[in-house]
Amino acid sequence: MVQTTRQQEFFVKTNFGVSDECYKYSPDNKIWGLGQGISWAGARWLLTSSIIDQIMKDNCNGLSFVSPDKTITVQKTTDLFVDDMNLYCNMPSQHHSLISQTTHNVQLHSDLAYTSGGCIALDKCNFFHLDFHFDEEGTSHMLTKDQLPTQLLIQSAIDGVNVEIEQLDITDKWRSLGYFINPSGSQAELFKCVKTYVTNWCSHIRSSKLFPNEIILSYFTVLVPQVAYRLVASSFTLAQCDELMKLVYPILLNAYGFHRHFSRTMASAPFSYGGLNITHFFDIQGQQKVKFITMHLRRGDTTGKLLQIALQNIQMSVGSETPFYHLDYRSYEHLIPHS
Repeated sequence: MVQTTRQQEFFVKTNFGVSDECYKYSPDNKIWGLGQGISWAGARWLLTSSIIDQIMKDNCNGLSFVSPDKTITVQKTTDLFVDDMNLYCNMPSQHHSLISQTTHNVQLHSDLAYTSGGCIALDKCNFFHLDFHFDEEGTSHMLTKDQLPTQLLIQSAIDGVNVEIEQLDITDKWRSLGYFINPSGSQAELFKCVKTYVTNWCSHIRSSKLFPNEIILSYFTVLVPQVAYRLVASSFTLAQCDELMKLVYPILLNAYGFHRHFSRTMASAPFSYGGLNITHFFDIQGQQKVKFITMHLRRGDTTGKLLQIALQNIQMSVGSETPFYHLDYRSYEHLIPHS
């Protein structure tokens, strides 16, 4: 595979044709990886990633979550997505500390990627190191980067030079697939991301020449799916969602032929009650969460098992033998960690 990767020739294709000259691997200008957008790259990536993933499971200690009653266990070592990956570790082997086990895991993955013709860009990698301390009242607090400085050195598979991986603080944003997340649970960056989508949509609509029915169609087919996708794993407050709706309401009400101060209650009511069916983003967030949790619990997949573990831990936090979802939320909310 390394030889195949080195022999690949890449041409530039435009509306004016295909270039005569090409670029390819050379000792001075190395090209790594299987190449995205090439027709056979997907099959090669599937083969190599499956083998790498199995080797990692056999030779690395990764992440383990266990329910309080010990009936549900979820173990993970790595998540792979094309040329991106996430590695996890919270259970070092007998001969490793948490840091040395993590170093071993990352080093092995880097070396395996190199043998398959790829290369991990270590200078683009980063990591979180999470640990907790408890105050006098027994409340847990996550240690910051300054309180828990960690050095993670990985040897480059190309030249053998040690590269220090960047440590992120618990409040630093980390971009996943459409999300900005961090261990502290802060929603600030994710809210900025969602607000940008809403603001841009509103700007494009105002400057467009769309008919009213096309504006309404654009809202339900473009903006709502974009926002709803991110609301699944968000925990925006009613005030934050209302801030987004204040940008949208004037445009939609105008498209429906109503004054911008038209009753929001009537605007949010379904068609069957004579409303405009403009569901508030706070309600959409709740609906998406119900769909998400129901789907995964029914499937019994990895995410469903993690949800079950979380539910059991919440039950312990509440301290009642009665299922917590049968209890009055206002009486018990101070016992439940924000999630």
